[in-house]
Amino acid sequence: MKRFTETQKWSDPWFRKLRPEIKLLWQWLCDNCDAAGVIDPDMDLASFQIGYEYPLDTLSELGDRVSKLPCGKFHLVKFVNFQWGERLSKDCRAHNPVFQSLERHSISLESIGYPKGINTVQAQHSTAKATAKATAKATVLIPTPEPPSEPVDASSIATSITPINYYEQIDARAGALFGRTTPANAYAEQSAISEISSRLDALGELAEIEVFHRKPGNFFPQSLSKLLSAWQETLDRARTHDTRKQNHETPTKNNQQRVDRSIGTSNEGRASEYEGLGRLAKA
Repeated sequence: MKRFTETQKWSDPWFRKLRPEIKLLWQWLCDNCDAAGVIDPDMDLASFQIGYEYPLDTLSELGDRVSKLPCGKFHLVKFVNFQWGERLSKDCRAHNPVFQSLERHSISLESIGYPKGINTVQAQHSTAKATAKATAKATVLIPTPEPPSEPVDASSIATSITPINYYEQIDARAGALFGRTTPANAYAEQSAISEISSRLDALGELAEIEVFHRKPGNFFPQSLSKLLSAWQETLDRARTHDTRKQNHETPTKNNQQRVDRSIGTSNEGRASEYEGLGRLAKA
């Protein structure tokens, strides 16, 4: 399982002041907690795997970065916001474990740094639907605006567009390439599909890969997980497959001459043999 890590934590004053064994314990907690940052720490296991004997009250040294839940488990307060950010959405299957854990442990989004009414992907979709309905009901005619006097920067428009989430389509169609009929349930696969579905031309890329999958000699990944982890590499091979195949199959002029010359030499050799046999027969 892969997770994001903060490479600048070594410069963070809070992390820098921790004792070396506490830094290792913090990394152990981040790697072993669930998708929402909740963990029931096994200090004996942590001591064995890290190689340092931790007292039961060691977690208190982490301060407000860790909070104790009523059930006795511990919660890494900033974990969800760091791992998922503003893309957290109930519409994405890969995020379901996060919401399930938060609800199971009675942790509200507001308590972990998400303000009420945060503009998550789900909120963006709801806002877009509401705006579309309001526009459809409007009866006031709006005059056509004059064209801008200066050219519009296309890059600024592209960056303001929120990509549509195609998670379910990519999950189903990519899985079908390997005979799968059920959704991906592995965390790594769900995370990869979630990442791919946010690409601007996700369905277009999937269509290219589907066509590439049907071509012979395509060197296609042997499993869904391998395809998802090598998505861009497979896409590049799909886009250059025909060109590479044509270059491989088309012989050069020198090759053709070399083949013709070898055929001629072979035939001339056989003719000489037949002529020799004819002379022996007459003799």
